[in-house]
Amino acid sequence: MKKLLIKEICNFTYYLTDKEKTYSLKLEFYDLNKDPQVGDVIIINEELLKENILLSFGALNSEYGKNIKDSHDKDLMVLIVGNKKIYLKRLYG
Repeated sequence: MKKLLIKEICNFTYYLTDKEKTYSLKLEFYDLNKDPQVGDVIIINEELLKENILLSFGALNSEYGKNIKDSHDKDLMVLIVGNKKIYLKRLYG
């Protein structure tokens, strides 16, 4: 899992950065009161950083997507807003 700061958001494209590199991911979020903002932090599996498609994330109890069984599942994302952690899972059609 890689911890990344949201540096910029343009439509669905999120520019995420760590101290070494900037990543560009197309992300869409469901089941949130407010979409992530610049300055929030995303913790995501490094495999997903290679994806060049729109990735959707929503509530862990969503019927869409697989059941998350451990904290190292590649479909798990943690969104950190202030001091609040929000756990999300990747949603599939």
